[in-house]
Amino acid sequence: MRVLDHFNSFTTRVMVSLLAFVTLGIIVVSALAFGQIDANSQQNMAIRLDRAARAAASITTHRLAGTFSVERAEDGQPRLIRMVGEALPWKVDTATAFNDLVLEIGAINQGAANFFGWNETTLAFDRFATTFRRPDGSMPPPMALGKDHPAYATIKAGKVFKGNVPVMGRLRYAYLTPIVSQVGTVAGIMAIDVGWLDELLASSDLLRQRIGLSALAILMIVALGGALVLRWQLRPLNRLARFAHHIAEGGSERDVPFTRRPDEIGQLAIGLDRVAVLQDKMTALAYTDTVTGLGNRARFLVDLDRALAGADRQAGSLALLMLDLDHFKQINDAFGHQAGDEMLRTMAQRLSKEIGAGSLAARIGGDEFAIITPYRDLDELSDRCRNLLKALARPVTLAQAELQSRASIGIALLSVDAPCGEVAYRNADLALRRSKSDGRDRFTYFRPEFNDTARHTMELARLLRQAIDEDGLAVHFQPQVSARSPNLYGLEALARWPHPTRGFIPPSEFIPVAESNGLIADLGIWVLNETCRTGRQWLDAGFDFPHVSVNVSAVQLWQPDFVNKVSECLSRNDFPGARLCLEVTESLFVNHSEERILTVLGHLRDLGVRLSLDDFGSGYSSLGYLNRLPLDEIKVDRSFVTDVDKDARKQRILRGVVALGRGLGLDIVVEGAETDGEVGFLRSIRCDAIQGYHFARPVAAVMVPLEAARIMALHDTVAQQPSAEPTPEQPAKSAA
Repeated sequence: MRVLDHFNSFTTRVMVSLLAFVTLGIIVVSALAFGQIDANSQQNMAIRLDRAARAAASITTHRLAGTFSVERAEDGQPRLIRMVGEALPWKVDTATAFNDLVLEIGAINQGAANFFGWNETTLAFDRFATTFRRPDGSMPPPMALGKDHPAYATIKAGKVFKGNVPVMGRLRYAYLTPIVSQVGTVAGIMAIDVGWLDELLASSDLLRQRIGLSALAILMIVALGGALVLRWQLRPLNRLARFAHHIAEGGSERDVPFTRRPDEIGQLAIGLDRVAVLQDKMTALAYTDTVTGLGNRARFLVDLDRALAGADRQAGSLALLMLDLDHFKQINDAFGHQAGDEMLRTMAQRLSKEIGAGSLAARIGGDEFAIITPYRDLDELSDRCRNLLKALARPVTLAQAELQSRASIGIALLSVDAPCGEVAYRNADLALRRSKSDGRDRFTYFRPEFNDTARHTMELARLLRQAIDEDGLAVHFQPQVSARSPNLYGLEALARWPHPTRGFIPPSEFIPVAESNGLIADLGIWVLNETCRTGRQWLDAGFDFPHVSVNVSAVQLWQPDFVNKVSECLSRNDFPGARLCLEVTESLFVNHSEERILTVLGHLRDLGVRLSLDDFGSGYSSLGYLNRLPLDEIKVDRSFVTDVDKDARKQRILRGVVALGRGLGLDIVVEGAETDGEVGFLRSIRCDAIQGYHFARPVAAVMVPLEAARIMALHDTVAQQPSAEPTPEQPAKSAA
């Protein structure tokens, strides 16, 4: 595997390619040199052997003029030696004449000479004269040229043979001339070779070896020197590659080396510098919140993973703070998103100033911020959170108004409360939720039992889904009493959850679960259908009532088929639309155009349904909306009713609301009245209806007619008692 890894290196590949080309070049040059040497050697050998053959033939015919004659080819080469007489000459004087002849030929040609005679018995050519001698000068052993000899067939055919033949245990380049009789029969052979030709061949072989060794040495020198030079020349590329990895991993160093070089390396460095600049811009877009300039959610997740890696080495030295602005949505609703963005920018500046150096802040969505901050001990961290809450609570002066938005903080200690970023985020968020549920404008450290709460919420959501699907819920109704008579003004339908094992689960517990888990729309439709069904039963039983109100969430209202679902509920239960009142909150106005709001509410009015604006005064209602929307009533939030008989400021507000409603032609319903003093004041300002525990708590459907009769009887009893009329500024002490 390591060999393959090295071969993946650019330097290694270039070096191997260079060696391959050099090796190929050396092979080509060596092959050409070898070929030229062989050609020259063969040519020299052929010329020298030709001359030796001519000389040997001439000497033979000169010394043995009466014995042999030479027949030559057109170029003068001896073609054959013909015997003059019939008798074989070597049978007469072999030892003297031919031995002297071969010695003379050998001396002149500086080579060897041999004569062979045909042996009819062995069918071979027996040597009878030779220049070869043993080291002691004696004659060598006899030899014969038989059928296995490379020249045998050529000589038997009466032709000259030129080529390598085995002589004395090695190959020698020889010229064999046939000796023929008068009638053309081959009778013998004259064979000569030139000794220095063997030396030429040996020199050629030695030269080949030296060329091969030289080529190998050159190849090694080129490989070693080329590798060193190539490695040196490619060092800038390696450095640029490391720099590219550095910026790809998010490194802060952006000073690209070699940008001033005038060669291709410099051009590459300039291109890499442009890439680094572009990456900075892309990183800013990908990791920066455009509103506040802080890091965004993606930046936060990266920073959190890095912080956890460091926290593993220094346990407990870092904390994750999840911060949420309380009631920030109301600012957007009342003054618009531009004011909301300006508020966010101001809060981000304060936050960055308070957390100080070494901390990382990010806006992870909406009005939620995350802070990764170091700390020495919990006391220091708590003091920092207190200072942060104080800084964020200071009023902010905008063009639209002077606004104030407090914050809630959840804290998770990294590596103590969380082994990974996902768990740290979840734990800090759980602590933030606890801060908000405990009253807001505070900070809370994560505790393991928060996980139990989260699991409880998940289980509650599962059970709520099951209860909706299986009709496991119930609807109770609270009477709304006319402020000027004992008659019912209406009823409000309220969802209740009688769990078979847990008992009654309060709405304050399951309604937030329904909203946070996407069940509020299904819950609302179930309550609406159950209310219409119950209303039909009341009418059939002879119980008359003006109308029954059902709360509608903004999520439910903006479903595309909501109007159709209301129509289906009315039709399915044969319930008159005029007997149904839908209560909507001021969140209806958020992120929706006036045209769309008017369209949806208009379709509901076409069904005969009454429309009520619930929790009036708790948000930022627009008077323009109140004037244009097809509303029938305003329902004042209970926060304005509590102790109103003792609070002059609340009294002035409620008188203004009643006057506003009268001017717009809307009924005014006030909820939350619990005491005689509160009811007495509400009747004194002549609102239209009062709802609260003073008259009745929410009861089951079967109890509603009885509660209505009881309220009527109570009114009659109180009406018979004398009472004082309250002055405008003096709340009533008692009221029926």
